[in-house]
Amino acid sequence: MPPRGDLARLQTQLVDHGFLAREHVQDVDAQDGVSAELSSAIAAARLAGGIGRGTKVGETIDHRGIVEIIERLSDHYCGTPDRGGAGGLRPLAFGSPGGRWSRTALTFSINTAGCVGLSGPAAAGVIAQAFGLWNALSILSLAPVGVNGDIRVSFGGSGVDGRFGTPGGVLGAGQYPEAGGLFFDSAETWTAARLLAVAVHEIGHVLGLGHSDDRASIMYPFALSAQTAAAAAGTLNIDAESADALRNLYGWRPQVRLGDRATTDRPALASMGESSFTGGFFQLHMVWKGVSGDSGLYWSRLDGGGWSPQTRIGGVGSSHGPSMTGVPVPGGAFRTGLFMAWKGSRDDQGIYWSRNDGSGWAPQSNVRGVGTSARPAVAAFNGGVYMAWKGVEGDGGIYWSRFDGANWSPQANVRGVGTSDGPALVVYQDRLHMFWKGVSGDSNAYHSSLDGGEGALWQAQRRISYEDAEAGGIVPRDIGTTHGLSATVRGDRVLLAWKGVSGDSGIYFSLFDGQSFTGQIRVAGVGTSQGPTVCDFGGLTHMAWKGIEGDGNIYWSQL
Repeated sequence: MPPRGDLARLQTQLVDHGFLAREHVQDVDAQDGVSAELSSAIAAARLAGGIGRGTKVGETIDHRGIVEIIERLSDHYCGTPDRGGAGGLRPLAFGSPGGRWSRTALTFSINTAGCVGLSGPAAAGVIAQAFGLWNALSILSLAPVGVNGDIRVSFGGSGVDGRFGTPGGVLGAGQYPEAGGLFFDSAETWTAARLLAVAVHEIGHVLGLGHSDDRASIMYPFALSAQTAAAAAGTLNIDAESADALRNLYGWRPQVRLGDRATTDRPALASMGESSFTGGFFQLHMVWKGVSGDSGLYWSRLDGGGWSPQTRIGGVGSSHGPSMTGVPVPGGAFRTGLFMAWKGSRDDQGIYWSRNDGSGWAPQSNVRGVGTSARPAVAAFNGGVYMAWKGVEGDGGIYWSRFDGANWSPQANVRGVGTSDGPALVVYQDRLHMFWKGVSGDSNAYHSSLDGGEGALWQAQRRISYEDAEAGGIVPRDIGTTHGLSATVRGDRVLLAWKGVSGDSGIYFSLFDGQSFTGQIRVAGVGTSQGPTVCDFGGLTHMAWKGIEGDGNIYWSQL
């Protein structure tokens, strides 16, 4: 049994912050050990504060551990629960999907009745300032109205939130979209700096952001002292991580239907052009297979704000969509061409390739001795072109080869893995990364990577998941899909996109920093039956996809 004084102080903090119900407060003189309820509350508090992530319910805790929890909780102020679990931090402020507003122009109304420490006009001014910081990102339009705003700010006690009503402890709570409630504790004696710090954080929740485990983030819920000090000094701002999270939630531009083209599978995107010391000129290209009954391959390029008319590539055909990557042009310093690979048409399981160095697509060539029943993947890496593909019909294995400009290396099997669709390749942090769906009946997605060294081996596969929090500990949440994935480097991370599981035509994406994946985010208002393709170009992430079942149109958006 920990010291009585420690346990009493800890239980007070656990009650104030909503981890322990008052009826479960334990008599510190009890001799029968810590109760199951208190043990669970301690584990949840440690988890929420990022203290000892391996803690299990029922695990003993000493004096030092209790003091650490008390100190962390004393700087905790947010009552908004983490989505999908009881109190817990995730990498970045994305969290698992808890909703987003269906529009980007929102109103807010402020009712300061019950605010202690500041006059009504002063409190309203501070809260409006907090909205202004989010408004300055130019992602959403947040406009004040007198009453009944989309976001409704008010002060209240335990009738509003059971954790309110006592100074200290939980100071505010913001409801996830589109509930619109933002509440402050009327039992608190507010200063302008403290109100600003709490308001900026809670507005983040109301807009759809979860908690962050980055102490520098405005969405980190255990930094009241530091954030209040920054507010008092006039240096409180929306950090880059939170701004990026909001941009990913709302930044996709409305989809554009490209009405002159259609397909039965995913299109492919890549850029080509020429750079110089003073600039350069590059263009984004799209290639795709035709509609049902049309095995032809077509291409188009992005000219200004629109796509050029489709052009058929002569003498080639496929039963699936092709893949494409940018490659250096031989002998052309600073020039980049296109390299495309595809499965043959109809029952032809051969793999073919062609390149375009700026003067059109060369005649197709066959990769001898290999075959696939799906779309292959290509990426320029380590001075060559790497290709990965699923085996032929009935063979769920994944194979790979490297093209050195003259010859393909003998195919090699990626041991111990399998898929029912084609994989995706992307180069990131000097490694070749591969992402793929599992075998038939397995909707999970997997990841591996390869370095460029002699005799390099693919790393052991890793199931793609993001962290979620439950009272008993951090647990992984797997992503799922019915088709292959697509990946591109966006800034300093990989953006991974995919279609949902069976019955879910939504498009989702996550960001990968080489170690962990953010929670999946759904792209609002779009759908597909095959999966998207993504490509970073011109400072934007471009995405193209076939429509939902029965809709062969190709759509395009930018982030």
